[in-house]
Amino acid sequence: MFERMTGHARLAVVQAQEASRRLRHDSIGTGHVLVGMIRVDGTAGRVLLDAGVDAERALGRVGEVLGKGGAPPKGVIPFTPNAKDLLQRSLSVALARGDNYIGTGHILLAILDGSDSTGARVLMALGGDPVGLEAAVAAALGPDDIELVTPVADEVPGRRRWRWRRR
Repeated sequence: MFERMTGHARLAVVQAQEASRRLRHDSIGTGHVLVGMIRVDGTAGRVLLDAGVDAERALGRVGEVLGKGGAPPKGVIPFTPNAKDLLQRSLSVALARGDNYIGTGHILLAILDGSDSTGARVLMALGGDPVGLEAAVAAALGPDDIELVTPVADEVPGRRRWRWRRR
């Protein structure tokens, strides 16, 4: 699944891990993924910032909902089952739209679809309007979005790189 993610989506996952570390949590949940997307200048980040949802308020709200952890986590932080499900649903959202990549917009649509998740609850608590956000993401994922296409051979044997093209 990660191989289908755009650079912004991958960076959002990295930022989610950082949000989890800041709160001293031992796993990455949907609330952390929400914070990660806001911190990245991708489709979801732009839509959320335009809607008045900022990363620090979201991080604070995730901390209120989940509490602060104890000792700082070390090494790789695993995803919660809900976060894994969120990323799987984002692939389903992308494929249903006819996209062969997962962008931050697809992940946000999956969060909006999973109203019982921490990410969705935090988003609603911060004033996020599900219908308005969904419409804004759908408009942002219009025909000018980039598309991940098949890997091509790189100059270094055994390595692959991705080519991007406009749809």
